[in-house]
Amino acid sequence: MEILQRLKMPTKFIAAVRDLVVRHMHFVDLRKWREAKRRRFLQDPLFPVHLALHYLDCVGSHGMLAGYEYAAAALSAERARPPSPPPLITGADLIALGYPPGALFKEILTATQDAALEGELTDKEAARAWVRAKWKNKVEF
Repeated sequence: MEILQRLKMPTKFIAAVRDLVVRHMHFVDLRKWREAKRRRFLQDPLFPVHLALHYLDCVGSHGMLAGYEYAAAALSAERARPPSPPPLITGADLIALGYPPGALFKEILTATQDAALEGELTDKEAARAWVRAKWKNKVEF
């Protein structure tokens, strides 16, 4: 990344290259991931570039394209789905439920998004009840 910085490349470009390098081996386990994690990766704006890089990596090294074909089919299926709805729970909702702002927010918000992506949660009230039940000992009164 230092070379890209010395070349005065845009920060967004450097971040994209870093992401491509760091995550290029993720395709090996894509089939094993939980649905939420897989869908989040498929929804990443950089995923088509990841997919192209994976194709080139496969062709240039071992020639086996089963992982690429699976990922391409998964991307096609993800694109055929309706767009993801907005988050069922926000930081403001967590504060209203009595949770103190902090590191726990990310854990709760990510878990709630995962549950929604996997079809476990479908509405805001169910999400609130789910959060209250799962993190009942973390609330301050």
